[in-house]
Amino acid sequence: MSTINAIAAGAYAQQQASQESQARIQDARVANTIVEKSESLKQESSVLVEISRAARVLAQQKLADARQGDSQQDADLQDAVVERKPERSPL
Repeated sequence: MSTINAIAAGAYAQQQASQESQARIQDARVANTIVEKSESLKQESSVLVEISRAARVLAQQKLADARQGDSQQDADLQDAVVERKPERSPL
């Protein structure tokens, strides 16, 4: 009877070891998936940061261009006022 118990105990231990091994393999797969997703998100985040920086630079350039255009319009209007001769009354 002890031989049967030893065989059963060995089989049980082997089954437990196999289950633990499968669990470790599954855990490793999940961990690898998490790492891959994390790396992907880091790359996407970096791309979004670069897009944001480029958009900010473009907006600053557009604002500077608009301000320069407004300044030029103001200067043109002032030049027009200076060049305009006052009207004389016919009296």
